[in-house]
Amino acid sequence: MNLLGTADLMNRWNYTRQGLWGLAQKIDFPKPVALVNNSKMAIYQLQDIELYEKEKPWLFNKNLKEKRKKTFYANRHKKKPVLA
Repeated sequence: MNLLGTADLMNRWNYTRQGLWGLAQKIDFPKPVALVNNSKMAIYQLQDIELYEKEKPWLFNKNLKEKRKKTFYANRHKKKPVLA
């Protein structure tokens, strides 16, 4: 069984701790197989992470990651129609 910790995922995806925390809050993020360091650090199974990565190609591609980020912020700041 290959295991990955938080630092491993940050290095693997070139994410900050905050960025990884944001991903981990989503419902489709793999569940940790263990919590260590007084439940402060999650440990994930490599197989679960690889399945997750197949559905998220932007994790490894900087251009796709930037495009995704721009789309998110553009949609977030659109003015909502006023209902009469």
